[in-house]
Amino acid sequence: METGWCFNLVVDYVLDDETRPAPALEVVEAICSGRAQESCLLDSGGNWVGVLTEAWTSSGSRWTSGTSRSSTRQVTRRFPSWAAG
Repeated sequence: METGWCFNLVVDYVLDDETRPAPALEVVEAICSGRAQESCLLDSGGNWVGVLTEAWTSSGSRWTSGTSRSSTRQVTRRFPSWAAG
């Protein structure tokens, strides 16, 4: 699933408990529902030093991925909801 600058999600997940949905589906749902964002981390010279991606699931969990090295600036893009308006 490609949604923005750097948020590429590839999931290879083996489901052990078939009575519950796979946790990866919650992240996909968060992206589609507008509850995810990605941030470009910049140093003092304006150089791209990392990416931080975040998603908040409907069950209240927060999922994060990427680097969180020290940066002086952070440019964040919140994903819009895919739901029909």
